[in-house]
Amino acid sequence: MIYDPFAGSGSTLAAADAIGYRAVGTDRDLQYLEMGRKAFARLVAVQCNGSLAANSMHRRHWLR
Repeated sequence: MIYDPFAGSGSTLAAADAIGYRAVGTDRDLQYLEMGRKAFARLVAVQCNGSLAANSMHRRHWLR
């Protein structure tokens, strides 16, 4: 389990999800939280090790 207390754009959460880790992120700034929500699906879809990282079995959690 990965915890990112400064989730910001969501890149750490997306990377964790892409390789099969469960991840939870929080951020104090609602602007960053919303930015991360919007970018998450595109970040997860970035190619990882030559194969497309599709939807993982793990749920994504966005907390305030």
